[in-house]
Amino acid sequence: MTSPMGPRCMPVVGGSTHHLGQDMGTKDNSPIYAVADGTVRKIVRGTGSTSGQVIVTHRFGKDTYESAYMHMWPNDVLVREGQKVKSGQKIALVGSSGPSTGPHLHLEIWRERFYSKDGNVRNPAAFLKSRGLDLGSHATASYSESQKTCAYFARGKAELFASASATSKVLARPSRSAKVTSKPGAINGLLNGSFVKVKYGSTTGWMNRFAVTPNPMAAAPEWALTPTGTVTNGVRVPFATYTNPNGLNMRSGAATWYSKLLMIPAGATFEAYESSAGWLRVKYKGTDGWVSAGLTRKVATVNQTTLPATHEVLRNLKLRSGAGTTYKETQALSRGTKVALRQVRGTWSQVQAGKHTGWTSSADLKKIGSITPQASKPPVGKPAPTKPTHEATANLNMRSGPGANTKIVKVLRNGTDVIELKRQGTWSQVKVGNSTGWVSNRYLRVVKAGAAPAKPKPTAKPKPPVIQSVKKTTYQTRSKVVARKSADAKSASVVGIAAKKQVVVDAKSGSWLRARYAGKTGWVPANQLALYKAPAKPKTPVIQSVKKATYQTRSKVVARKSADAKSASVVGIAAKKQVVVDAKSGSWLRVRYAGKTGWVPAKQLAVYKAPAKVKTTTARLNLRTGTSTSTRTLLIIPKGKKVTVKATRSGWTQTSYAGKNGWVSSKYLR
Repeated sequence: MTSPMGPRCMPVVGGSTHHLGQDMGTKDNSPIYAVADGTVRKIVRGTGSTSGQVIVTHRFGKDTYESAYMHMWPNDVLVREGQKVKSGQKIALVGSSGPSTGPHLHLEIWRERFYSKDGNVRNPAAFLKSRGLDLGSHATASYSESQKTCAYFARGKAELFASASATSKVLARPSRSAKVTSKPGAINGLLNGSFVKVKYGSTTGWMNRFAVTPNPMAAAPEWALTPTGTVTNGVRVPFATYTNPNGLNMRSGAATWYSKLLMIPAGATFEAYESSAGWLRVKYKGTDGWVSAGLTRKVATVNQTTLPATHEVLRNLKLRSGAGTTYKETQALSRGTKVALRQVRGTWSQVQAGKHTGWTSSADLKKIGSITPQASKPPVGKPAPTKPTHEATANLNMRSGPGANTKIVKVLRNGTDVIELKRQGTWSQVKVGNSTGWVSNRYLRVVKAGAAPAKPKPTAKPKPPVIQSVKKTTYQTRSKVVARKSADAKSASVVGIAAKKQVVVDAKSGSWLRARYAGKTGWVPANQLALYKAPAKPKTPVIQSVKKATYQTRSKVVARKSADAKSASVVGIAAKKQVVVDAKSGSWLRVRYAGKTGWVPAKQLAVYKAPAKVKTTTARLNLRTGTSTSTRTLLIIPKGKKVTVKATRSGWTQTSYAGKNGWVSSKYLR
């Protein structure tokens, strides 16, 4: 019993803060049973975003209820719409479709009709318990909602409204991943609640439940929008021109709950740069944002291979398939080739050269008409430094260019002296010996002029390990391990120990334990051992005497010496043989067969029902209401008819004929 019905914190994006049912966590593909007799009214096919549903209608006297079973996958639904089902009938298998955190059954009970109105929802656990089905008694554990405060995070720049309506006053605009707090159940309605009440800083208001997430957001991806609707990096090339007939909102993200940036008037045209899930990323009057594709009409398609050239290549080079030197080389371009800039990513640019598209370093491009950049000359009288100017403050990578996506030339150790040649933003070109490359200047420290190089500190002699005696305890190896002569991974091997072997520990030294195994003592890393728990001794089975009864074997079975599948065989018993049961022990029954006594699993036996006796009338007989000729005659049974003997009493036989039950004289039956 995982999540009960009632107020809770939103578990997933878009989830309700008031749980309408009872969750029961279990293994995937576990059976789901109908809670009562009824008719399957509706089935919803589950997907990654939609919860699978089986909805069953029940009649309890004059009242109508519906039970809803959720999160199963389509292939695991075992009934069809319109099918009648019995209480306890298997109708589906547990799954995890829709907004689910793992395999579980979500059960809801509604009066009249599923999802009819707030007042009709019932607590499944309480409803079923009042009718004799206690869910809690069958659960291995039960959990209640313990959180008093809920923490959510804004999914993008979204509004905080004064009331639960998007038309109300905007109180604030929390930025991406901004933290807001709420209370369990703070939603504007159980069924159709779309706003949660939150607190942002000192301001309390309402936010769309799809505008927040229970988990912190990662850093904004490339091409994310700023709060003002501008791209965070680079440029883009449009793929089509659109217009809108009625005017539409431009938003900061591809969903209605994202912040409105502006209104594009009816009839205005704009360029589209990206398409995603029914939304278009467009630019209008210098502002970049998203509009609903269904409210637009395409005017023209942009041929990106005929874009006007904007830049010129400064050297012979090869384009790459991605923004970095690790990507595959594609098309070769010669110096002076005119290209159209499509987008910029860090220190790399994507360009269009005729029909070819690819990436190159932005340093290898210049705008058409601009002066070709020249390598800066050192000022006269200030030659390049020859002595170290800086030292590394940490181990850091020296790269082939000013960017983390360029090739690593070598690794500089903490304290390495370098000569800084030039700076470019947060990167510095440095020289170390005969090698030149780029490093992040955040990890460089200026070396004072004339300062004597720091003397290396004498290497401290390693302290001998401290060995502490501990109480002798039995541990078990987690996996195969080597016991060593001392508490050091480089010391000699003493003995190899297989996984799940018991060892006795009597001392520790740092993160090592001294263990004894097979007469040898050595040191083993503590994380490779676990405290040994001896297996519990099996309890002596309790044998209870029962009233002797005749059973019949369901199939071929072996009677054993004790109530244990591993105990010795006593006798084999064929299917449909009668045995006498006189005791039970757990799920086993003690039986006697062919003069021998043994134990058989109860599920392999069924209560024996003797076949009914059939007799034939030797004359026309009165079927009477009792065992006397003075009782009323129900009907007359013709001579030669076969009747089934139900009971006998004082010369009379109880039987039935033509739908009537009664008694006849036994002397006229053979």
